[in-house]
Amino acid sequence: MLYPGLFSVVYALHPVGTGTGLVPMASRPDWRKIHEARSFRDLDGDVFAQVFTAMAQAFLPNPQRPPFYCDFMMEPDNGELKQNAANTVKLQDAFLLDHMLSEKADNLRKMRAIRFDWARYDSNQDHVFANEAFTRRLDELGIDHEAEEYNAVPGVKNWTLDGRVATEMLPFFGRYLTFE
Repeated sequence: MLYPGLFSVVYALHPVGTGTGLVPMASRPDWRKIHEARSFRDLDGDVFAQVFTAMAQAFLPNPQRPPFYCDFMMEPDNGELKQNAANTVKLQDAFLLDHMLSEKADNLRKMRAIRFDWARYDSNQDHVFANEAFTRRLDELGIDHEAEEYNAVPGVKNWTLDGRVATEMLPFFGRYLTFE
């Protein structure tokens, strides 16, 4: 989406970040735990806290705010955690692909081929919902692509000899990649 002159073919194997899903993003992590943490180790055992802290570091950097040097979607306000709408919009616009589609649709139309797939039984059904919505949005914008929901959980048999990398991804690249 960002560098169509550099990339001509893309395959996303069970992507996340295609959209928000059914549950608001800010409802996922334990924000109190994040704000009380003094190091990344304090977030051990809480995958959502770790992921959302890393996302905030990438998309909401703030060098004046140790220990993580970032701002967050939920911020303390008089001892209570409240949604920071500006931070939420900034993070979502930078991270979620569906937020970039209208602006970057022409870049995607320049691609030789686009394909993505997702596992139907992801324990986080937001990923399934977001990928279903993303393929529909690509259709609405007239962006040619292939998309498939497959009957599995993420990662099962991806890297085996009969897994999705060997049977789906590599043949896809074989069909569409060209070399000078």
